[in-house]
Parts: sequence; C-alpha cells; structure tokens
Amino acid sequence: NKGTGLFSMGSCKGEKLIESGPYLNFKGLYYKATEWPRFNDGDFSIDITTWRLDSLRMETQENRIKLLTEGRYGGQRFLNADGREYGFDRVSVRFEVTIYPDGRFTTAYQIYNPPAYLCCEAGIRYILSPEIKKYEFLRKALYSCYPEDHIGREKGTAWFYRADACEQELEETYRKPPVFPWSYDEKDFILRGCDDTVHGTNDFRASRENLIYACASSVQGVAGIAVYSDGTGLTLRMGLARDEDSYEGEEIAMNLNHVLYYDLGSGSLPARQGDMAWGNYTYAEKILQANYENTVEMYLRKK
Repeated sequence: NKGTGLFSMGSCKGEKLIESGPYLNFKGLYYKATEWPRFNDGDFSIDITTWRLDSLRMETQENRIKLLTEGRYGGQRFLNADGREYGFDRVSVRFEVTIYPDGRFTTAYQIYNPPAYLCCEAGIRYILSPEIKKYEFLRKALYSCYPEDHIGREKGTAWFYRADACEQELEETYRKPPVFPWSYDEKDFILRGCDDTVHGTNDFRASRENLIYACASSVQGVAGIAVYSDGTGLTLRMGLARDEDSYEGEEIAMNLNHVLYYDLGSGSLPARQGDMAWGNYTYAEKILQANYENTVEMYLRKK
C-alpha cells in the first residue's frame, strides 16, 4: 500500500494469511531509573493505529525485492497513580522487508528513538487473518519434560479455541469449577469481569521464548505463515489484535519480540516499592538505546 507503506495482503495457495504489517511492537513501563527510583503503576504500548508513512522506496535486485519504509508512531501522554505525567514523543522507525521468490521474506527494523522507559517487549507485529486459529511450534524449553497441556512445553500445537483443542465444547462460566486445564481458559474473570468474552486460550496467547520454528494457519488450512529462528532470543506471542491497543476487528496479532521483560517486583532495583514489590527477579531490566535494530525471517508456505 503506497499510502501506508505496509502490506495490505499476504496469501499462499489461495489462502489469505496476512492482513497488514509490519508494525512495531513496543510495550513498556513508566519507570526511569535515572528520574524516579521506585515502582509506579503505569504501563504503555505504542499504538499501531497511529502509524504515519514518511517515505517508501523499492529496490529490485537479481533474485529479490527490497522495500524500504520509514515512518513514525504518535506520541502519548498519561498520568500515573501518583498524578505524575509520563509519556513519549513520536517514535520514528525504519522497516526493510526483503522478499524472495520461494515465499521467504525478512523484516529488519530500526527504532531511531525508542521511548526512554523500561522496555517489556520490543519487536515486530504482523496482523493476520481472523481465520488463523492455531499454530505449531518448536522451541528451546527450560526443562526436558512437561505435561502435554503445559504452556512451557518444548513443542506442540496451540489452539485459539478450546473446543478445537479438546475436540468438544466445554463450558467456562464464572463461579463454576472448570473441567479442563488452565491452559485452555479463554477468559479472565479476575481481570475483565464475570461477563468476559473469548480472547483465545492461555496456551495460544502464551509467550514462546527461544523460538526455533512456528507456523500459524487456519484450522483446516493448507497454507501457513511460518517463522524461523536459532532458538536464542526470539519470542512469539499471539493474540487478538484488538486486545493489543485501539485496533478494531477479529484479526490475530503475531508479535515477534527480541526484547522480553516481565516486571514481577523488585527486578534489578531492590529499593523499588509498590504493589508488585513482592515479586521475584525474572530478567534484566532494559532501556533501549537509539537506533536499536533487529531482523525476523518468515515464510508464506504450503503446510
């Protein structure tokens, strides 16, 4: 799309797989060690709907096409629980998508001026067809053996709908004991209330760290969108696009992250205080430097 610099469709074997992208996926916390050395409860994400194109250029080479896109995401301003204003100015990004004749394409991205706050996720996002309802995966797991329905397992198939995973309809109702594993929960009554709607199973929405391979497709599809990595540093996280930010619709967001951090408490700053200060250290905290860059390799392919 020459107006946005983004893809408006990606298909294989007659099946539509990609709706749009690439986008920047960036989630963070309003906490800056140099200015406010204690926990505060303000998280944020860059809203992909604020994307504006600055330039688009195409290069045709011997066996590939390269698309060079530059643009920006709008800045945001918020108040945290203490009444302090936090936010960031517009974020400028460069995407370089290289397309090969065998269905392979790489997406390199460069963030010129990342928000100067704790980064919880940084990577790229593609919006996939709403028909995408499962993905197969292989990754380097922490342990060598897991229960078959455990979200930390090394390999398997993650289903959006519990009925497809269990091959039968199983009711999920507030204040009724479930008859299926937690990994197949599609709702979150604690966070979203007793009338919550389906967001996809916990297994489908789980972050898959140290990814080696994943292929997302429809339930009966003959084609899929696949991701390849070396098992050291790429994390896949799938979910409804409308659960990410102000995007509307039933499309699926495929987030491919090179930075991952969950704030479960004191982290690397033991003096921090607040509701989550009881948690354990999980990952090193990270504030992205200017011109951060990375690359993802993907395929549109027959399954």
